[in-house]
Amino acid sequence: GTVEHDQFVKYGYFKQEEEASSKTALQEIWDEYPSMTNAEVRAALARCGLTTEHITSQMKVLSGGENAKVRLCHLMLQEFNLLVLDEPTNHLDIGSADALENALLAFDGTIIAVSHARYFIKKLATRVMAFEKDGICDFDGGYEDYMRYKERVSDIEVSSAEIKKEENISDSKKKY
Repeated sequence: GTVEHDQFVKYGYFKQEEEASSKTALQEIWDEYPSMTNAEVRAALARCGLTTEHITSQMKVLSGGENAKVRLCHLMLQEFNLLVLDEPTNHLDIGSADALENALLAFDGTIIAVSHARYFIKKLATRVMAFEKDGICDFDGGYEDYMRYKERVSDIEVSSAEIKKEENISDSKKKY
């Protein structure tokens, strides 16, 4: 499909997986932000939980979580009003996932996130779009509200099915 957006929308995209380069984490960020000093780049990477060893290692030898932290650092250094995140907590340890969640809570724009991490969704979601077998459920509310809604719908469906079953039993008794 296509996406059309207003000229004032500046969006950033975090891919779930990305091909790792042979550049160091430091080079990866510095190449995108050449006006930053070495100390500024190192400080930005450190804020994302990376040590000197990580910063000077090639991206291709970093773990999935360390690689994700470099890519998240890249996003944090840009100014967006819309973030599209594909499984941003994958590969992150609990502390890093918490730091990401807190940074996203402070973000003053719109976030569209795909995630299977319930805690992440519970903490951040204000609207849930659930892709279900019979279509998309667009729910205006948080994850816990959505789950209560799904439970009520399920209870109604069960009650409806029980009533139908009782009607069928009653109808079959009339026939004999």
